[in-house]
Amino acid sequence: MDLIDQNEAQDLIAGRHGDPFSVLGQHVVAGRPTVRVFAPGADAIDALDAKTGRKVMSLDPVPGADGVFVGRAARRKTRFACKLRVTRGDDVRVVDDPYAFGPVL
Repeated sequence: MDLIDQNEAQDLIAGRHGDPFSVLGQHVVAGRPTVRVFAPGADAIDALDAKTGRKVMSLDPVPGADGVFVGRAARRKTRFACKLRVTRGDDVRVVDDPYAFGPVL
């Protein structure tokens, strides 16, 4: 099962997706929390449990969709408070998932 539709990934990259909140962030797919992120220039992304700081999953880059990453939690069945550890070269930052807050405008 694909964790992201290739057409949607291409629309995200091109900035023409009509509802990025429907794709990006954390969603339950096939009974497992799935995290999708658009982070151009990132080398690696891990989803962390915001409460414990422990890694829940590594996100994989989507082939042919530069900057789009996706991962599915293996052991969890429900959504969880999530932070993202984004690696760009030697720079590693832990950030809130911007799509965890919902559209505000």
